[in-house]
Amino acid sequence: MRAKTMRQARCASVQAKPAMNSRHIEGPGMKIHSTTNQVGGVDASLQQPRGRTLAAKRKRPFHPNRPSAYVSLGKVRPFTGDVQPPAALTSALEARSFRRELILITDTRPRAAVQLHDNLAQLGLAHILWLTNSRAFCAAADVLLLARAKLHGQQPGAFADATLAHRALKSASVPYTSMAQDWEGQLSLSRQARELRNAQALPALNVSAAMAALAAASDAAASGRRNIISSAAGAGLAAAASSSSSSSSADLGCVWYNETFPDVFGGHRRLMTKRLMLLARTVRHGYNVLSLDTDVIAFREPYSFFKTPPYSSAHMVVGKSVRGGSIVNTGVMYFQNVSRNGPVAWLLSEAVERNLRWLDMPPPPPAPNSTENSATAALTPDKSSSAAHQLMTPHDASRRGCWDQFLFGDAVLTSITGKMSLYYCARPADRYGRPLLRRSDDDSGGWNMRHRTALGLADRQGPSELLGREVTPVTDPDLLGLVGSDTFMTSWANLTRPRDPQPLLADEPSYRLPPFLPDGFAARFQRVLADDDNLWASRQSVLRSMNSNRRLRTAVDKSRCTEDQPDVAQGSLDTALCSSSSRHLAGEEAAADVRRRDALGAAGSRTGDGPLPPLHREMEMLAYAADWLVGGWTQRGVLGYWDPQLTNGMPRQVFAHLVRAPGPTSIGKDAVRMQYGEYSWELAALTDGGPFPFLGSPNASEVPRVVALLPDVDTTTFTQVQWTSMARGLVQLALLTGRRVVWPAVPCASKWVQPNPGSRRALPLNQNLRFMTHGSFGEGLMCTPAVVLHQKCLFERLNSGRNESSEVARDEVPEPPRREGARGLLPVEFEMLLRVLPPSVAQPGSHNTVHLQNNDDYDDNGRGERPVMFDEPPRAELYRFRLPFPACWFAVDGQFVGNRPRKTGDNYVAIMMGGAKPGIVYVKAADVAKALREGPLAAQPVLYLAQRTFLTQLDKLGEPELMVKYRTFRNECPALK
Repeated sequence: MRAKTMRQARCASVQAKPAMNSRHIEGPGMKIHSTTNQVGGVDASLQQPRGRTLAAKRKRPFHPNRPSAYVSLGKVRPFTGDVQPPAALTSALEARSFRRELILITDTRPRAAVQLHDNLAQLGLAHILWLTNSRAFCAAADVLLLARAKLHGQQPGAFADATLAHRALKSASVPYTSMAQDWEGQLSLSRQARELRNAQALPALNVSAAMAALAAASDAAASGRRNIISSAAGAGLAAAASSSSSSSSADLGCVWYNETFPDVFGGHRRLMTKRLMLLARTVRHGYNVLSLDTDVIAFREPYSFFKTPPYSSAHMVVGKSVRGGSIVNTGVMYFQNVSRNGPVAWLLSEAVERNLRWLDMPPPPPAPNSTENSATAALTPDKSSSAAHQLMTPHDASRRGCWDQFLFGDAVLTSITGKMSLYYCARPADRYGRPLLRRSDDDSGGWNMRHRTALGLADRQGPSELLGREVTPVTDPDLLGLVGSDTFMTSWANLTRPRDPQPLLADEPSYRLPPFLPDGFAARFQRVLADDDNLWASRQSVLRSMNSNRRLRTAVDKSRCTEDQPDVAQGSLDTALCSSSSRHLAGEEAAADVRRRDALGAAGSRTGDGPLPPLHREMEMLAYAADWLVGGWTQRGVLGYWDPQLTNGMPRQVFAHLVRAPGPTSIGKDAVRMQYGEYSWELAALTDGGPFPFLGSPNASEVPRVVALLPDVDTTTFTQVQWTSMARGLVQLALLTGRRVVWPAVPCASKWVQPNPGSRRALPLNQNLRFMTHGSFGEGLMCTPAVVLHQKCLFERLNSGRNESSEVARDEVPEPPRREGARGLLPVEFEMLLRVLPPSVAQPGSHNTVHLQNNDDYDDNGRGERPVMFDEPPRAELYRFRLPFPACWFAVDGQFVGNRPRKTGDNYVAIMMGGAKPGIVYVKAADVAKALREGPLAAQPVLYLAQRTFLTQLDKLGEPELMVKYRTFRNECPALK
């Protein structure tokens, strides 16, 4: 007997209610049920919010199929162009799809798109379409890919192409040859560092060699885990992926969508609206689409899970929302077996149409200069104001339109409840287009409370309570580690296509969408959908006619050969000739059939694509991916499931969505990629124009000069104040010597790191969002404080250059933002720097390691003063620490005295301690400033400190600019507060 699907999980008690009318529609291997109550025009389910969880948590076995049948490397054709015309879209889908599957990635940054494409290619997935703004972005990707190809081929001028790619991102319309230039092969250092290098004969570093070293280090950082992943997805996949690397934007499937929008509608929302338009059109062509944001990492091949219950019966699979309170996260979405006129296709087109109808609204009248209250103004009649502005308005009215995640949330609520929902996207507005209510208002008349009442939800319940729940047991031993449990929960909902839905807030007069304008953007999109339908219908008609004629000719030829023929057993010549003729005709027709199919390119015509979905379904299913399938940082990453060191090279995750990564969005996401081997250093180097593409580097071709603690120095601290004092001391020395600070990580066993992520020495780690954990259980986990993942801790300012909003409106490539005033390096960046630099420069030794010894006893020359820093940490006592090699020493008078003589075969360094607690050595700034700035150590790119140091009397140097820099750094960087 066929196992019941999650759609049959409705409680028997609910189905048995006499007031309920039950309807269902059957499809391949599934049955969908819906229950509605027509009494009073209100769904009974809305009156019982707990009933929608349907406590019937059925259990079904979970057995994904492996290996995958969707490896498409070498099986798709290149394509690039505008996909707005229906014929062009059809050609793009035919060229880039495999077995009617397509992966859509959306971004305007070539580097981000190439990085995700490479990630998917390692899993054998090449059926990718990259949506961007215009041809200029594809041209910039061409330059980037050309530079990478030359770098891997060790061709002359490879690094010149790196600068070419860097400049192409600024202006892709400039011819390639005009931007090429000769490089001197020397890394660009600061003026002072160049002079010191020449004086001290520091070995010169070659740019091409540094780029090659960076590429090798980047490959080595991820090759081991990648081989494990590739072998799991299919034999020989790693070699195939490396041999089929993309060489042009056409190999990436780079396309753009030419659609005219108002200039005010730009930036991210503009591109996301184009993505929704492309998705709505693609699923209507019968394709299954996996849509990915570029802040997603694919650790495992996903189709083995999408094609297995409970997700195989779903028509739309999305991630759980962890931002903004919406019920849909659009970072990872999968659409499969979607009917052309069914609920999911309607939901996509509805989300597009809502945004376009808001764009059709006329601009609001200018607000008066008076301080008139918005609520009072809304109640005051104004005949001059447009009636459209008595309607709902997008919550971010300054940019118009709505965030795509909120659009999906409202469309899903509309489909589930049958009532038009504007909960996420809109607010009541006055006649000037200003929102009257905020979503945070929780009083009895607030926006949230009114919607909860309309949905039948209790206090503090959210729309997620409308979803059903199902428990799935895991019976495959290989998957227990991935899931992390013997069961997992799946949330789901039945979607319908509402007919003339009534407003969810019936008592709100303005709770409706703007009118549908015949000549507006929404009407134009409807005409495009109609053109797609006509083209699809004509192609299907031709395909059916072609197949019918082929069957008829085959029957006629067969009858001719069998009519009045001698006995086949006699082996007559006539029989042999007929058989040969039949084979010849069949071969010619097969070849002609292939040519016709290539010319038509009808969806579903290729072998293995399977039948097209039906034209219409009354009901389709939305399923929410479990955290192990699509998980964010707070759900899975912080628990250690993404760390290859803790998972034997195979992270326990399918899709890692870097949403809510530690620190600010871009820096935190890049830091996580770096830490877990998913950051393409070579793409960053080619884009930034140098082998040192660190997050705070203004110039990637310049060798970073850094100050760091010696690796053997114990950074264990007992309080956050101690760590902050240690970091401030490093910042002081960095500013004094014109270097960057390498932010120190601390052992996760430090007392103030609570809870200790690795106290159990097993996964999952204890959740601690204040740190990014790395390392291994054997050597001890290290924790990087999340407060250092802030742009002000890595550089001073970010200049965006040209106005990005106007450039995006013109579909031009914006100038990359310029970082100024380098400040710091993350620990993982410092590790990569040491791999790129020659060992003689990078490894600690007597040439670049110092111990700053000083007996700072507050000598005020009898004046009764205490000239110390205003934020000086508490004093501590001495203890002795052993160094593995002779270190450079500085005496109290600040004179360099070289290596201290050995004492009983060992070298001891004095470090301050408070009892058993690590402390800080206090050094007068004047005693060491000259030696560190002008001595032989000044020419070294890396300066190691053999102990924690804090400079005192920094203000006595007579350099007010230095004091201003330090105070500014301390006030701007959260790590120093």
